[in-house]
Order: sequence, then structure tokens, then C-alpha cells
Amino acid sequence: TEMPSAPVTSSLIVALLLPLLMWAAAAGIAWLVVDRLLLRPLRQLRASVAAYVSIFGPDRYAFRFRGLTGIVLNSSVIHSPDNTPELLSAQDTWLRAELARAKQEGARHIVVFQHHSWFLNSANEADQYFNIPLARRLAYLTLFREFGVRYLFCGHYHRNALGRDGDADHPREHGAAEYRLYEV
Repeated sequence: TEMPSAPVTSSLIVALLLPLLMWAAAAGIAWLVVDRLLLRPLRQLRASVAAYVSIFGPDRYAFRFRGLTGIVLNSSVIHSPDNTPELLSAQDTWLRAELARAKQEGARHIVVFQHHSWFLNSANEADQYFNIPLARRLAYLTLFREFGVRYLFCGHYHRNALGRDGDADHPREHGAAEYRLYEV
């Protein structure tokens, strides 16, 4: 004896396939979010830093000349550390050691160079495209004050500007027809 079967209708097919389609859609969206929006930028930034280091050498360094200590930072990892917290941590440890060394050696001037501006007008200004986010900015500016850093040379703004944080000058890049001399 044969059992009667229910007719195959489009609503039955949809009911059977819908969970499979929803699972496939969720997997696709998860892949897009995790891989393309989270992991890919992480791989790209790490690959960019690694490529820079392999071609040019360290992405941060210090130099000394007649009582001046110059410290060059990779401000990309300060500005946007979400994808590279280990690079930020390593640079922070290195920076603190360099500042302590400069102080121990009796450096008369400590100058920091980097791409991103700490701020444009005020150390407490709101976050924006051209400045380092406030939470990290204030911590670093406090560190710089503690070690007597007087000059913070930055670019990224693509305009002429000079800001101050206490005794520290914060000049940004200059136009082709203009230059500023600092006597140290």
C-alpha cells in the first residue's frame, strides 16, 4: 500500500530551502564583515609596515646631534591602533626608553617628528580627520611634557599652522614657498 504524498508546492519548497538560504546568507555576511572589514585592513596595515621596514628600515628611530635628540614616530599606529595593538605597544615601550635615555644623557632639546598632527589648535580639541584621537593624544602630550619635549613636528594637515601645548610648539608642515627656522 502506498501512502498518499502531499503535493509539492512553491511554498513547501521555500519552507524547506529557507533555512539553508538564511544560513548561507549569514555565512556570507559574516565573511564580508570579518574578513573584508576586520581582517583585511589588519593584514594590509601589517603588510604595509613590514614592506616599509624591509625597504627603508625601522618605522621609528632616534638620532642625536650636539645635545639634540630627535625621535621619529610611526604615527599611523598611534592614530589608528585597532588593527595593530602590538605595534603600538612596542613603539610606546621604545619611545619611553628613548625619552628616558635622552633625559639621562642630558639632552638640551628633545624633538618629535611624525606624520599625523597631535592637534590643530588646542590639545583638548575634538577628534577629527587631521588629529590624533583625544584619548591617546592627551596621554602622549603628558608624557612629552614629563620629559621636556619642546617641539612636535607633524604633517598630514597640508596647511601651515602652529599650535601650542604649554611650552611645546606644534608646527605643522609648510608650503613650498615658506620655511621656518628653529634655533636650538
